[in-house]
Amino acid sequence: MAQAQEPTKEIQELMALGREGIIDKALAKLAEQLKLFYQIETTPTADDFHFIRIYGSHRSLLVQFGYNIILASQSKKYISDAKVWIAGSGIKLSFAGNQGGKTEIFRPTQSDLETIKHITKEEGTADEVFNKGQETPRQTVIMEEDDFYFVHDNVRYPFEEGYSTVGTWNKSMGEFTTDKSSFQEGKPNISDLASFLSTGAWQTIEDEEEKSPEHFVLLF
Repeated sequence: MAQAQEPTKEIQELMALGREGIIDKALAKLAEQLKLFYQIETTPTADDFHFIRIYGSHRSLLVQFGYNIILASQSKKYISDAKVWIAGSGIKLSFAGNQGGKTEIFRPTQSDLETIKHITKEEGTADEVFNKGQETPRQTVIMEEDDFYFVHDNVRYPFEEGYSTVGTWNKSMGEFTTDKSSFQEGKPNISDLASFLSTGAWQTIEDEEEKSPEHFVLLF
């Protein structure tokens, strides 16, 4: 059995910061990139996101900022997931919303919350509706049009097996009028994001000679 590789000095120093310190460094890097490439002046905070996960290997540290439910009005486009390497290099962003809209950080209004609750039938506070602190198995993205909402209920990751559905919620009728689904084949022997990252997916090292297997684990 292969021995576990010793963490680099950089990883040891980052781990000494603890969860909050690691998240702060990732938020600072995310804010810098959002301002540079997307002209987003708003500074992201930990509270903006529905869950935060930290994954690490002996030489890489990745912070994931995720959402469970997003509502995008006709003029909006939001970041739906951000993966920030603070050991290693790179940021991987996913987006949800209308393509012509300006990219923003999702900060729902009370009106947005009421719309989400009406469509999803969820009850409770914002934290309860969004399952704050928990990564739900599926992600829901609601996109507004003139007379209806498209409601995308998706498997979260490209390695997961399952159905993704798109429903049309009619505003005047207050109900779904059409629905369609598609099936995504899963990838064998990959059960979670840590094992997916361990395959070399999204590896940020550009020098082929420096690439080597990494075993990622969920740290926090």
